Amino acid sequence: MNKKYIVRLTADERKDLENLLKKGKTQAYRMKHASILLAIDADGPNWADHHAAKAYKCHENTVRNVRQRFVEHGLEIALERKIQQEPSRKRVIDGEKEARLISIACSQPPEGLTPRNDSIGGSFPSIPPDPPDEPDDPDDPPPVPEPGTMILLTSGAFILRKRLFRKH
Repeated sequence: MNKKYIVRLTADERKDLENLLKKGKTQAYRMKHASILLAIDADGPNWADHHAAKAYKCHENTVRNVRQRFVEHGLEIALERKIQQEPSRKRVIDGEKEARLISIACSQPPEGLTPRNDSIGGSFPSIPPDPPDEPDDPDDPPPVPEPGTMILLTSGAFILRKRLFRKH
């Protein structure tokens, strides 16, 4: 089978790959790609793709891809993983929406609202202090907040009462 991409390593490249394998202090995929390049070198062992794939326990496509990246982009790119053309997850908001969100967050609050409290780290409503009263009786049930009121959790999140408690 005629190969479209022929790997020909220079003496320096071969020495660098051998040193990389000798040290063994790099990522496993880099070591595998270095071993593949040494095995498929046209001026060296010149293994077929399927023999190199079997020897290094990878798919033939991996050998072909390493071969192609070496010829097209060079040694360093061939040793690395393939760069994704598109991210795995689509962005939730685009640049325009992100800019709008930042401008809203950095702007002055609307009339009637207070600016965020930096000591707490967010825009929390002010919580009135508890009125001094008698010590809690252990037999008394805990107070139940009004429906629709927010409860501040230790993590700083708010939960509406109707989500936290069931209506009876």
